[in-house]
Amino acid sequence: MIDAHVFAISDEYKVYKSSDLERNMAINKCSLECGGVLAKIDNAVDSAILKDVFDSNSMGLRSVWIGAKRTSGSSWGEWYNDGSPLTWTNWETPPDSKDYVYVKAGSMAWNTAGSTFETGGVACMIVHEITTAVPSTAATTTAERLCKAQQFGTMTYSLKIENKAVNNLANVIGGEFTTRSKLECATKCFGVANSTCRAFLFNKSDKKCALLESTIPLSNFVVGIDDVSYYEVD
Repeated sequence: MIDAHVFAISDEYKVYKSSDLERNMAINKCSLECGGVLAKIDNAVDSAILKDVFDSNSMGLRSVWIGAKRTSGSSWGEWYNDGSPLTWTNWETPPDSKDYVYVKAGSMAWNTAGSTFETGGVACMIVHEITTAVPSTAATTTAERLCKAQQFGTMTYSLKIENKAVNNLANVIGGEFTTRSKLECATKCFGVANSTCRAFLFNKSDKKCALLESTIPLSNFVVGIDDVSYYEVD
């Protein structure tokens, strides 16, 4: 039986608790409640953000459906909603013959299960259209430059309640980008080697993301990922 507990914590993920949630029920729950799909976890940043959502809502040791599934034949794997391949995994043990995936909320370890396996919850993801806009100038064309990849596994959080005004955008790289969440800003920042991105600004109201060449002082930033920080603006 599905409990009536609904959480909307991050910009991308929603978590629903349950006592006996089969996979098809989980898919329907995401669609009906938030117009979403079972969550994708494309990298360790996604995993850490979803873990923070789990911890904030006392998910404990519950098993939770996500959207990964076996591809045709015996290979792994893909995301069921768009068929995109798995780019990152966190298997507790090598996957067996079962077709679908749940994570353990306490460890974020992945495990396989059949469609009738009953979990204690579901992680949903709201899918938004993404557009990218790079301002141009008459004199030069500025290419989008992104950060060298970091070790996501050592990311740490320094959460602050208040948001502070941004006074100096002199070090913005390549203008502003419309994104769906701050984790996408982080992905942009970490995406390409040999660049100068050290931080980013994320505007919650219009989802604008501005990449920065310099870090933001510890007293001002909301979350630090290794030596990269972000500044959240209302």
